[in-house]
Amino acid sequence: MKTSYLKLLAIAALIISLSYCAPKELLYYSSPTLLPDVKKEMNTFGFWVGKITNPDKLILNDKEIFRLNKHIKEDLNLVKDISDLPMIMEASDVKKRVLEKINYLKKKSLFDLNGREIISSFYKDIMKNIPLSSLPSDIKIRYGLTVSYTYQRSIPTDIKAFSKPGNISFDKFLMNSLDIGTPVAVLLNSKDDNWLFCITPLSEGWIKKEMVAIGSKEKVESYINHFPFVIITERKGDIFLDPDLTKYYGFARMGTRFPMLSLIGSDKVEVLIPIRNKNGLLKLVHGYISKEQVSKGFLPYTQRNIIKQAFKLLNSPYGWGGSFGEQDCSRFIHEIFSTVGIILPRNSKAQAKVGRVIATFSKNQNIDERLIVIKQKAIPGITLLRLKGHIMLYLGINNNKPYVIHATWGYREHKWYKDIVRVTNRVVVSDLFLGKGSLKGSLIERIVTIRVLDKP
Repeated sequence: MKTSYLKLLAIAALIISLSYCAPKELLYYSSPTLLPDVKKEMNTFGFWVGKITNPDKLILNDKEIFRLNKHIKEDLNLVKDISDLPMIMEASDVKKRVLEKINYLKKKSLFDLNGREIISSFYKDIMKNIPLSSLPSDIKIRYGLTVSYTYQRSIPTDIKAFSKPGNISFDKFLMNSLDIGTPVAVLLNSKDDNWLFCITPLSEGWIKKEMVAIGSKEKVESYINHFPFVIITERKGDIFLDPDLTKYYGFARMGTRFPMLSLIGSDKVEVLIPIRNKNGLLKLVHGYISKEQVSKGFLPYTQRNIIKQAFKLLNSPYGWGGSFGEQDCSRFIHEIFSTVGIILPRNSKAQAKVGRVIATFSKNQNIDERLIVIKQKAIPGITLLRLKGHIMLYLGINNNKPYVIHATWGYREHKWYKDIVRVTNRVVVSDLFLGKGSLKGSLIERIVTIRVLDKP
């Protein structure tokens, strides 16, 4: 008996010693195809729509969505309308916008692709390419449209920066990714004339000059406000330059809007697309998209449509900042709601300021309290649940557990004496207990805000 007791003590001591001696770096493993407590049928939108009493009930009509978008732009100031910008901007304002991003980055510990730390001399070299000291007192804003999928960056460089050596999935210099036809207000050219500092509806930063076509304000406004129009409703829409759909031009992600010219036969639509002529000026040409990839006008804002759109992106690769033509958590939410005409801001923190708040949680609130609120007040398909740095779309309850769909890079799992990371790197369905027992905590334990998008 005594011998057994001593053996148990020895094993306990070994486990404790291992926990102290274990490497601090997390270990990474692939996640299973179906996440814990997710059945195969849960990976279909019909499973969740079938749980809703009236999934085709209109949540908001066109006028109410217009008022909601106006509230997001004017009251919350989370989305910009470049048409509302002043024609002339003071140099001090432009400098402030440019330096704000650089000064923020300087405070971060960042590394390049080779794992070398980015030091202050790097930013000095960047500043040499920005003509802040020679700006005129008043700067006339130029207008344009992006001519392809492209990136918007904090500083004018293609060099990538990461928070940890080797952590190359998260480029911290990347502000946003933009689809073809994104309106831009151009404030500044880099000295080498390769970059433009631009304000877009969702972000501001540097865009490669070759990706922007400059036109009059009237021409840009006419393009983005053209009626009738089509919206990309598939994961991606393929754009061609001929009605036979053989001359491929590029792609646009879900929610991208195009001016519609006509229906070609029964299966193609003719649209306007922006291109850049040899002088860098805006030219509008005819493009063609398969009818099955678009909706004429916005989809009706119903629970069915939102959930259906979300599941079209299921298993799509994760893309930080929308990189690789994909989506991160907030871009995922943005694309879905764009198809019904709701223009949400770019990042999760800002998105969590939109809609009717049904709960805010502190760290001390227990899981039972959180579950009660979700079960009683959250509405499937139109409820956003925000964690610090992450946001998810609520699907509903199954077997007394709340489920969500979200774009996520990974989650933690507690094994023996430490956490490991399960890399999902895609859009997934999961319950809110994912990560339970880990040092970081489960999703439900980390929820900060819950909002429902059903009020203007």
